[in-house]
Amino acid sequence: MRTKILEIIAQGLGLDQNYFANELSEDNVLYINSYPACPDPSSTVGLAQHSDPSLLTILHSDRVPGFNLLKDGQWSSVDAPPYTFLVIGGNMLEVVSNGKLKPAIHMVTNATEARMSDAFFINPSKDCVVEPAKSLLDAENERPLYKPFKYQQFYDTYKTGSGNKNAVLDEGFKTES
Repeated sequence: MRTKILEIIAQGLGLDQNYFANELSEDNVLYINSYPACPDPSSTVGLAQHSDPSLLTILHSDRVPGFNLLKDGQWSSVDAPPYTFLVIGGNMLEVVSNGKLKPAIHMVTNATEARMSDAFFINPSKDCVVEPAKSLLDAENERPLYKPFKYQQFYDTYKTGSGNKNAVLDEGFKTES
């Protein structure tokens, strides 16, 4: 499934369908998350708003809602059918697409029921140099919005930073305007 999704994304960007079949998608991690019910919404346990540092995340949720997306400044609950897969673009997809595809800013909360989800993160290898796809830049005569960087450098900054996780790319990895 991951291979087919990455092929479709590559083709949609005008890249060779195998563009991601290398170290850009080499490191895969599965997290199984359990969010307990919390009757007091002010102390609900969940994930604060963030975008994923991955290339792509495939999320499988149970029947309990709680996944929320930020779009046009408004939070919306994702009412996906139970036991479906959600495909979420991550920060590395924004870099490779040179800003054409933005990561989904999201959070997880549920104040009334326990919730389970499985998150399959597709990441570049730690030594992979991530940069905008050169063929996209050449085809559209664009300048790169992001400097080349090793994925581990970005990931370390993302994980250790105490600031806005959604701004990590803008704060240290963008090219000069």
